[in-house]
Amino acid sequence: MTQMITCPTCGNGVSTEAETCPQCGHPIAGRKNDLEEWQGKNRKGCLKAILILLTSIALLFLVLMANK
Repeated sequence: MTQMITCPTCGNGVSTEAETCPQCGHPIAGRKNDLEEWQGKNRKGCLKAILILLTSIALLFLVLMANK
């Protein structure tokens, strides 16, 4: 199924299968895959940040408990 995206240059609706925007000629091919790749990397980065935060809280808790 073809999805529509917005051309970053002119704002025209363009099929994700189009190579260029029919209105302004801006290259479109691969834009959907680039977005999906960026979203995947962004999720991995958030997961790493959450794990680091939770590990830091756990270590802080252990240190505080050891000092009592």
